[in-house]
Amino acid sequence: MDMSQSAFDKLDAPTVQSWNALLINYVRWGIPRKALFLYEQHKGEFIGISAYAFVDLLKACTQLKDVHTGAGLHARMEKMGLFKGDLFVGSSLVDMYIKCDCLIQAKKTFDEYLERDVVLWTALIAGYAESGQPEGALECFEQMQVDSVPPNEITLIFCLKACGSIGDIEKAQEVHAEIERRGLLHESIALNNALVDIFSKCGWLATAEELLYRISERNVISWTSLIAGYVEHGFGVEGLDCFWKMRHQCVLPDAAMYVCCLRACVVEGSVLIGKILHVEIDSQGVLARDIFVGTTLVDMYVNFGFVASAEIVSDNLSLRNSTIWNALVAGYVEHDLSREALCCFDRMQAEGVLADIVTYVCCLKACANIGAPDKAQELHVEMERRGLLDSNIAANTLLDVYMKCGCFSLAREVFDRFHCHDVISWTSLIVGYVEHGDSESALKCYQQMQIEGISPDTVALTYGLKACGCIKSSDNGKQLHMQIERFVAPCKVDTIVGNALVGMYANSGLLAKSEQEFEALGVRTVVSWNAMITACVEHGYFDKALVYFGQMQDEGKIPNSITLLNALRASINTGAMDRAQYLYEAIEKQDLIRKDPTIATALIQIYAKYGLITRAQEIFDKLSVRDVVSWTSLIAGYSECEQYEKAIACYDRSKLEGVHSNTVTYVCSLKACRAIGAMEKAAELHAEIERQGLLNNDLVGNTLIHLYAKGSNLEKAKEVFDRLQFRDVVTWTTLMSAYVQHGTNKDISWALSSMLAENVKPDSVTFVVVLTACSRAGEWKQSQTYFNIMSERFGIIPLSTHQSCLIHLLGCTGYLNEAMAVVNDTPCFLDLVPWHAVLAACIKAGNEELGTQVFNSALSLNKMISSSNNFS
Repeated sequence: MDMSQSAFDKLDAPTVQSWNALLINYVRWGIPRKALFLYEQHKGEFIGISAYAFVDLLKACTQLKDVHTGAGLHARMEKMGLFKGDLFVGSSLVDMYIKCDCLIQAKKTFDEYLERDVVLWTALIAGYAESGQPEGALECFEQMQVDSVPPNEITLIFCLKACGSIGDIEKAQEVHAEIERRGLLHESIALNNALVDIFSKCGWLATAEELLYRISERNVISWTSLIAGYVEHGFGVEGLDCFWKMRHQCVLPDAAMYVCCLRACVVEGSVLIGKILHVEIDSQGVLARDIFVGTTLVDMYVNFGFVASAEIVSDNLSLRNSTIWNALVAGYVEHDLSREALCCFDRMQAEGVLADIVTYVCCLKACANIGAPDKAQELHVEMERRGLLDSNIAANTLLDVYMKCGCFSLAREVFDRFHCHDVISWTSLIVGYVEHGDSESALKCYQQMQIEGISPDTVALTYGLKACGCIKSSDNGKQLHMQIERFVAPCKVDTIVGNALVGMYANSGLLAKSEQEFEALGVRTVVSWNAMITACVEHGYFDKALVYFGQMQDEGKIPNSITLLNALRASINTGAMDRAQYLYEAIEKQDLIRKDPTIATALIQIYAKYGLITRAQEIFDKLSVRDVVSWTSLIAGYSECEQYEKAIACYDRSKLEGVHSNTVTYVCSLKACRAIGAMEKAAELHAEIERQGLLNNDLVGNTLIHLYAKGSNLEKAKEVFDRLQFRDVVTWTTLMSAYVQHGTNKDISWALSSMLAENVKPDSVTFVVVLTACSRAGEWKQSQTYFNIMSERFGIIPLSTHQSCLIHLLGCTGYLNEAMAVVNDTPCFLDLVPWHAVLAACIKAGNEELGTQVFNSALSLNKMISSSNNFS
């Protein structure tokens, strides 16, 4: 080309022919930009430029996607009269507009020709087929036939491609008939291959195979089309069988063929054949030449769970694009290797490969799986910077991560930025709130979703019902139920939603309604049975729970761990120890203790709760891995069985095994120390709590205050109290109890005033402590004042414990009539405690007459209680 330019430059006066030759050569040598540059620089000199030169310039515009220059050439050709009647120029123009994505202009140009030949028609048909408008291509083909323009091989190939795009097998058969009628099959391997391809894509695999065997010279494209069809329709074995037949006929596979065969291995589930193909691909150097084969190999290994092998393939590729990295990251996430997925993402970034929306979505899912909100925020910032959050998929995934990690404020920020909330985004909020115990917020979201006119899906309905059950809101639950009945036919109610209805009514205490929904279920799964059995156990209907368990087994349903654990609880409660032993053996037989540590923990808790601590210890001893939860369950179990020394010994053993205690472990251990007065051990635990920064946990702080108060170390209790950043009603009440215990009643008033100053509302227990302090100090007027403000100011209904404190004080100070007035004025229903307090006061004061009256009243009340119990 340099020689052509040099020769041209030596011309004193370049002719039109020399200009034409130079332009054409630049285009045909693949230097379109130079050709267009020369044209723009010297277009004033191109008076006699030929139609062929214009056509080549149009090709240059096509290659560069320069529709602006192409339109300028179009205008100049019209001005020069080259456009009208020249079908060669017309088809080039149509082709240029189509390939520059200007299909409307292409059609407009086409329509300006009254006489259209096969080339012009084919250019337009190809344009429609290649631009994703196959219907337009087929309409053009029909009009072409009406105009009696005979199609050529290329026309028919593009028509078949259009048929394949929309799966129009009838039209494909018409085109096939036209090809047969014209006798073109014997002349064109490309047409034969196109026919095999269309019938394969449409699932007419027998016809496709028949057509393949009619081809005298089958090539790799013919075989690839058939194998791709088999794989696409789920026939991996047949696809691989075709591959072996092809090899037997000495046809060498290409990259596209290997891709199809690797996919066939995934469909068939044969990693062995996949590995054989991998070796062959490696030996032929295909991986070095074709990245798509490498991507497919990575995908194959990922699908089989061989992520390490996928990574080895990836590492050996000369070029790794985002598709390769995405396959790896997605594979790690899919196989619960989320940390590895994030490491993979970091390596991708280090190699300078730009992550796309798929990468970020996979990485966000990994963050959700391992609870990594900080990493999710890093990804969030990066996505924000690159403008990727405009995608609903990305935004919904980010929202889901934040909700799963409990970052509600961040989730709401993402949610509030949505231009359009869909059912997925609302459902993410609802599910997240329910999973984190905030069912009230979940219900508010559900209601707002409906206000916005978005219909809930199965997941939203299920979690809406769960939220109602969690907060025992049967009214909201019934409204949801009515909504389900209004929009969904009973026979079409999803089993999952049906189970959620059963669970909602059961959790709300409406067992009869729960049973009704359970009986109405078309299909009762293990989840359905578990809902009923669990509900019966939770509400104390142990015999009924066991009846359901028996019915479940009669129906051939295999119980899971939840079923077995609840049946075990019911058996122990009813004293059916033989059945309990049978259930325990069933759990062992299924190897559930080893497979799921939570099962072992639940068993330890159940046996300890019912005093079978030796059995709990046996189960614990069988654990191969003992985590903080199992240790804590055992410590709590020993404490519950009042074997406090063993509880502390368990704590010490857990430390020796390197287990890091959590807040519950410390609370259980501190309670054991308090019970036996092991203050030195308690001080050791306190120091450990301080080192781990757990003092500000309200449960730990309150337990320490209580411990020091009981251990006669009021100063230490107050020191812990003062260091707490957050003090709730339990904290304040615990401190007040310490003051009462140590007789420092003067501090009670200060504590109550300070508590109110911090906007902490006292509860029923707080007033028991305050009234007890007044009773011990003999301050009956102050006691009366507190008793009154308890109900008048704070709306707390007096209980028998409150009355007893006041009655005891009035009795001790000789105000027996006032004590009687308290009993008579405040109804305590069927409660003997206040009467016992008055009777004790009468005995102490020696008031026989009033004592006899009180005794008779108490006796009558006792008979009423007995009668009531007999009736129930």
